[in-house]
Amino acid sequence: NAGGLYEGKLLAFDAEFVSVQEEESTLLETGSKVILRDTRHAVGRISVIDCETREAIIDDHVLPRERVVDYLTRFSGIVEEDLDPTKTAHSLISTRSAYLKLRYLMEKGCIFVGHGLRQDFATVNLVVPPNQVLDTVEIYHQPGMRYISLRFLANYVLGRDMQQDVHDSVEDAMAAFELYEKALQWKDQGVFNQKLQEIYSHGQNTDWKLGIVEGSGEDAMAAFELYEKAIQWKDQGVFNQKLQEIYSHGQNTDWKLGIVEGSGRRCDGSL
Repeated sequence: NAGGLYEGKLLAFDAEFVSVQEEESTLLETGSKVILRDTRHAVGRISVIDCETREAIIDDHVLPRERVVDYLTRFSGIVEEDLDPTKTAHSLISTRSAYLKLRYLMEKGCIFVGHGLRQDFATVNLVVPPNQVLDTVEIYHQPGMRYISLRFLANYVLGRDMQQDVHDSVEDAMAAFELYEKALQWKDQGVFNQKLQEIYSHGQNTDWKLGIVEGSGEDAMAAFELYEKAIQWKDQGVFNQKLQEIYSHGQNTDWKLGIVEGSGRRCDGSL
């Protein structure tokens, strides 16, 4: 949809990669590992979302020039069939075509929104001017601190889990854009630095483990809020007391559901 492109247009972008060269290494007599040949990656899928319509304008699998030695399915979501011209159910393009599509968007002056875009662009071999990049890995980063994964940010900031089964570049691109929108909202409200500190504090308190459990929608959000409440009570030193109150309430009501005066909500489909 080239007609809808213009300078400054926001496009959410993510790429997935496969390995075309495995690492080769040897051990010295001292036990030290010496790398003889590094792992090398090639792009295996590119996804671009129009941030105005929130629709994918590009979602192509990419056939590398070299033989794939590892599809990295756990991280890429790509399986062998996806890149087989005789079997794939996807749009399959060449590495050159992928490069040209992204270069065209860059030359039109579009701004790319994503998470960890430096690596994506380097593997695609595309040099994008810094003023055309909005990278949430940098936006949600405090100097001298660790970089935060997309999944952790989506978990904490957006209240949902990602990539529990299959990694998806469209999902990743959309999540990065929503994180960018949230950062803008917090900056407008003057609370961004406070929120970023809360994210880091939460990560350090939980050893950067995710808080969303299996499920989706209202159930997943409720599970996340329960997790946060448990952390809050533990910080306040009242968790065991609160847990005993929950058990006492359940036993007194024969574990029947009901909202008591003050707060809470039903999560059983009732209105």
